[in-house]
Amino acid sequence: MSDPKGYKRGEDGVLRQVTAFSRDHHDEAVWFVDGHGERFGCTKTVYSDLDMTGHLCGKTAKHDPDGKGNPTKCGMHSVAAKAKRREKAAAKYAERCAKRAAINARRAMASEASEIVRHIADGHNDPRSLCADWVARMDAALGDDT
Repeated sequence: MSDPKGYKRGEDGVLRQVTAFSRDHHDEAVWFVDGHGERFGCTKTVYSDLDMTGHLCGKTAKHDPDGKGNPTKCGMHSVAAKAKRREKAAAKYAERCAKRAAINARRAMASEASEIVRHIADGHNDPRSLCADWVARMDAALGDDT
């Protein structure tokens, strides 16, 4: 098995980064040696506006072990953290959709109310039952929270 470009495999079989422009290997842990010491580092490639080529995250890896049990991702790039962010975003989106639906229901009921007032002004025979029917439908549509 040949070493990926920018890496060298140690005697223990763990990849070690030898150049700053190494690419990520999501399936295998990488041992980092830098000014912060020696550790398994996050293997996710991150991009910034200044660095269009990307670089390894390099934060201390503690999650998502590879086939040998060595960690490959930091707490931000782990599968569990990504799933948690997706769940939070989905919940926020559902909340916004519910709020928008309530606003639309209120608008629809308001436009219907103006039509009811017009019917009453035109001489509707039973305005009380017309309004009672509208109030019942409004309570059902809005959940009686108004």
